[in-house]
Amino acid sequence: MQFLQYFAVFTQIIYGSDNHLNVTGSQIAATSVDSETATILPVDIESKIGVDFDITATTEVPLATNSIIFDNIDKTTDYLKKFTLPSLPYAYNALEPYISKQIMELHHTRHHQAYVDNLNAALQGHATAFQKADVKKQIELQQVIKFNGGGHINHSLFWANLSPAGTPAASPSAAPQLRDAIEERWGSYDTFKEKFSKALLGIQGSGWGWLVKDKNKGILSIETTKDQDPVIGDRIPIIGVDMWEHAYYIQYLNDKASYVEGVWNIINWETAETRFKNLTSLYL
Repeated sequence: MQFLQYFAVFTQIIYGSDNHLNVTGSQIAATSVDSETATILPVDIESKIGVDFDITATTEVPLATNSIIFDNIDKTTDYLKKFTLPSLPYAYNALEPYISKQIMELHHTRHHQAYVDNLNAALQGHATAFQKADVKKQIELQQVIKFNGGGHINHSLFWANLSPAGTPAASPSAAPQLRDAIEERWGSYDTFKEKFSKALLGIQGSGWGWLVKDKNKGILSIETTKDQDPVIGDRIPIIGVDMWEHAYYIQYLNDKASYVEGVWNIINWETAETRFKNLTSLYL
C-alpha cells in the first residue's frame, strides 16, 4: 500500500519506497509496514539514500486501515521539520579565482535559500492537504517538493565537495582509495577528468554532473541529472557539479568550459574520499 505522508515525501516521491510516518507527540519518524504482522516498523532512511535527516524515532504503533495513527498529536502542521540553509565551511571569497565571491553569495543566500523556503512551504501545504483529504492538492505539490527538495540536497552536497584551491583537501592525493578506483575504472585520472568534463558540458539546459558509486556493486560511474533531480536509489553521490547558469554565468558568461576547468582546482577530495569509503553523502 502506497502512502505519501509529510516528511516521508522524500522517500516516497523522490525515492519511490513504501514509507509512512509514525508520529507520537512532537516526534516524527519514517516507517514501513510489515504486511505479515500489520505493524509499522522503523525504516533507516539514511542507509537508503546516504542522507541523515535527523528524524527522531518513535515506538511501534498498530497499523490503521488506509491511514496513520494521529491519536497523540494535535492535528496541526507545527511539528513538521523545518529545513534550514547550511553554513558554508569556507568564506564566500575562498574559492576565488575559480568561483567569485559575488557568485557564491548569490548562489548560497538567494538560490539555495529559495529552495529551502519553497521546500518548507510545500511540505506545510502538503500536510494541510493531507489533513483535508485533498488528493488533488497533494498530487499538485509532489513536483514542487521533488524540485525544491532536490535543490536543497544537491546544493548541500555541492558546497561540501568544494575546497579552496591549494589546500590539502583540494588535491586528488587526499583521496587515495578513490583515486585508485578511478584509475581502475577509467585507466587514469586524466581520462576520468576528460570524460567527466565532457559529460558536464553535454548537459542541455540546467542540471548536474555526478561521480557516483553503486552501493551494492561498488562500481563508479559518471551520471547527469536534469534540473534539480537528485541521485537516487543505491547510487551514492561522491562528487557533484552544478551546471545551472546561476553557478557560473556572472563570472564566465557562456564560457562553460572555463568554469568546468576551474572547478577541478577546488574539488574537495577529502570529502569525496569519505563518501566513497563510508557510502554516505551529507547531513541535512
